[in-house]
Amino acid sequence: MKIPFPMTLLFLTLIGLALVVGFLIPEPVNWEETYSRFDKNPLGSSVLWQQLPALFPESSPETRNQHPAFRIEETYPYQSVLIINKSFSPSPFEEKGLFRFVSAGGYALIFAEEIRESVLDSLGLDLDGRPHVFPESRLHLSGTNPDSARFSFFPVYLSAERFFSADSTAWADTLVTDRFGKPVVLSVNWGNGKFILGSAPWLFTNIELLKPGNNHLQATILSELPQGKVLWDEAFKSGRFKNQGLVNYLMNQPGIRQGWLLFWFGTGLFLLVNFRRIQRPVPVIPKPENSSLKFIDVLVGLYQLDSQHSRIAKKRIRYWLMTIREQYNLQTGQLDTAFIQTLASRSGLEENRLSAGILLVTTLLNSTSCRKEDLVSLSHFLDYYYFHLSNGTTHGKPGKTTQS
Repeated sequence: MKIPFPMTLLFLTLIGLALVVGFLIPEPVNWEETYSRFDKNPLGSSVLWQQLPALFPESSPETRNQHPAFRIEETYPYQSVLIINKSFSPSPFEEKGLFRFVSAGGYALIFAEEIRESVLDSLGLDLDGRPHVFPESRLHLSGTNPDSARFSFFPVYLSAERFFSADSTAWADTLVTDRFGKPVVLSVNWGNGKFILGSAPWLFTNIELLKPGNNHLQATILSELPQGKVLWDEAFKSGRFKNQGLVNYLMNQPGIRQGWLLFWFGTGLFLLVNFRRIQRPVPVIPKPENSSLKFIDVLVGLYQLDSQHSRIAKKRIRYWLMTIREQYNLQTGQLDTAFIQTLASRSGLEENRLSAGILLVTTLLNSTSCRKEDLVSLSHFLDYYYFHLSNGTTHGKPGKTTQS
């Protein structure tokens, strides 16, 4: 169906307006804590990922996306693993792999507000927290002048401050403390390697690294790692592709989401414009046919195949007599001269033709056999009768004309 030009113009105009509005309206700030190297939102970590090559010039950092990098056969070329996330809850198998990696000489930097208790218990540590946020929080590098190494931030997105308990400092080295002296970043030796644990993962987010002077604290923490191959573990991110699925991942992309919504808007508008009743052609209903006559024709064909001429003749005669009774109200018990004269006067047929035909009919009714020539003669007589009725009156069945 052809769409009218005004409707097409209106549809294209609405699409253009939707695109213009989509470009002009600024996107709201996404404050989701993703900590992913792919995300440029305030709480993503794309800035840190871009700065890692400058901090570790000997080798370019690599990443693992689909599974944790705690398998010895996969992590042995790497000397350091970076895990930065809202929470860190490895499975028992992953936890054993992590401790084997560090014990073999690896370094694991783990920054998370929530760390699995079994990991903390193995290291003899404990996490605590304050139930509110201070207007301004300050972190200090341990062992240096607090005024020269002061780090300030405004945690508009945090709900509490996390720190390690004082008992944790008995067997761990304190690297960073908050303004109350509570340990926030600790260093724990384990085998030939070292754990660097922090309770403030937002230190490595984009919003904090872009603040003037803030990168000094993060660079100092990362300097605890040895110069060597660094592995960025993306598998524990809260919004990683593996857990959220393909559909959620696509819908979280602004361009794909806008295109998808625009597609459904255009589809709905198209259906709304074209949702009109389409006139369907009136079907041609054929004229009802006399099924009894068709049935007789079928039976005649079957009898003719078996050369049963007598049965065919008698059935055609009986149907002809039934037609006479219905059309002319005549009794067909006796086919005598009076019957012939009455039928000729009512039907308008020639009396001589009727006399000859009825004589043949009487002969066939009283005989048990029928020759093929007699069946042909009967057919000619009945065709003459039906043809006369179809052209002279509205009664009867038209028959095929046959030359007599």
